[in-house]
Formats: sequence, structure tokens, C-alpha cells
Amino acid sequence: MIHGTDVYGEAAQVVGFMKHPVYRWGGKTPDAGLDCSGLVTWVMRELGVYDFPHGSYNIYDYCESGALEVDIAKRITGALLYRRSRSGKIAHVAIIAPHRATVEARGRKYGVGHFKERGGWTDATIIPGVLYG
Repeated sequence: MIHGTDVYGEAAQVVGFMKHPVYRWGGKTPDAGLDCSGLVTWVMRELGVYDFPHGSYNIYDYCESGALEVDIAKRITGALLYRRSRSGKIAHVAIIAPHRATVEARGRKYGVGHFKERGGWTDATIIPGVLYG
């Protein structure tokens, strides 16, 4: 069984071991580069979940259909945070880390790493099949 701390731990391991992998839009592996959804998908595949989708909006739909949304304020380690675009579409995803931090691919300017959490998150979900708490 996968725990929320496993999700965070795997993500922290890739950004620590790879010394901040390169950001690449559409990227799906640490060696070739990762985007925000590529990081989440890669982590889940490393944990044995091979049907996990790519694309932040696809991840949101997958998680929302199989689990409950969570209160953004709860910040459950290993759960996911999302940011919507101005048009209202899910446009970014990050993994919640302890101490109000995230593991995410923030774009070319910031790269892929462990960051102090910033504001602007609009949604949060737990991942179906992952145990939290």
C-alpha cells in the first residue's frame, strides 16, 4: 500500500538525487526533463501506479473521480495542489511537502525542486489508492 509520505518521499528523492532536474514542458522523465504533471506521473509510476495520467487537468480529473477533494488549508503531505488558469482550467499541479512546502516543476525560471509554498492554489485532492494520515 502507498502512503502519502511515500509520494512526497519519492518526489523529494528525485529532486535531491538529480540536483534539481531540468524543467521541460511535456517532459516525463528526470533524465530528459520534467514538467509539473510529468513529475507527478513519474513519481506515481515509480511507486507502481502505471495508469496514472499525464497533464495537470487529467491528473485532477483522475483524482477527483476516485477520491474526495480536500480542504486546501489542510496541506496533507503527499496530496496534490492545483492552480487554475484565468479561464478556469487546471493548469499546474504540485505535490504537498511538510512545513508548507511543495515539490514541483515550476517552469524554466525556477526548475524542478523543493520549494517554500507560495499562494494562489485553487484546488487540492488526495490521490486514489493512497493512504493519508
